[in-house]
Amino acid sequence: MTNRKLNLQILLEMVCCFLFSVMMVYMVLSKQYLYFVTPRMKGYLYFVAAVMLVWGATGVKRLFEPQHKLRLAHCFVLLLPMVLLLLPMDVMNVSKISSQYVGKTGFAMTAAQPDTAATVYVGTGTASQSDGDASQTLPGLDVANKTITVADDDFSMWVTEFYVHMQQYEGYTVSMTGYVFKDPNILGEGQFVPARLMMSCCVADLVPSGIVCLYSNADILKQDVWVTVEGTLTVGERVIDGTTTQEPQIKVTKISTAKEVKGYVYPYYIDG
Repeated sequence: MTNRKLNLQILLEMVCCFLFSVMMVYMVLSKQYLYFVTPRMKGYLYFVAAVMLVWGATGVKRLFEPQHKLRLAHCFVLLLPMVLLLLPMDVMNVSKISSQYVGKTGFAMTAAQPDTAATVYVGTGTASQSDGDASQTLPGLDVANKTITVADDDFSMWVTEFYVHMQQYEGYTVSMTGYVFKDPNILGEGQFVPARLMMSCCVADLVPSGIVCLYSNADILKQDVWVTVEGTLTVGERVIDGTTTQEPQIKVTKISTAKEVKGYVYPYYIDG
């Protein structure tokens, strides 16, 4: 009777597949995947985990096939990313990103395309309907007192709302927190943005997002310092590539230091 010898290469391939599957599930359940991609990628990560699990299971029938030469180098394709994911990680902060690079590719695009924001709804609250009615369900909105307190979790939702319905909220007192973003190539004298880093797909495309603030002492504000601003929302104008467009702006009446807000903001796109 021939002794069946365990195929170590197939065994290692199976182990790598199973470990990779477990790693994907762990990253989703622990929410550590948000360091790298947006929440809308959760389903894809579960799909990858399922595929790797099935792939590993298919190796069972080949577990005792004879192997004349052991080849293991290809297993590092799965082992290397797993090792990297186990390393200590933290949210990317503004000091690790070139503000000039981010400003040119991110904030400028946001300001130049306000119409695009009409199909972007973000944050934890419910966006107001297209009929332009100031929805009472929007978090932080006080219609009676004409104030809007922008919570950290609702930052992107309100940035979108201000761009889409800037005339509707003109004259409201707005309070929001962000880091000081200044770029002379985009912003004029006495202007800055209390910004948050927005991730559209993955960490590689982080860009600043926020509302332009008008503040006479903007030049003394330190770049990347976290602040809470309070002021009156107005409708301003900006000339981009020879075209004048309207944009929401905040005339600052009060500014104070704030604690850094951990995490990113995540837009997602829907029809209509």
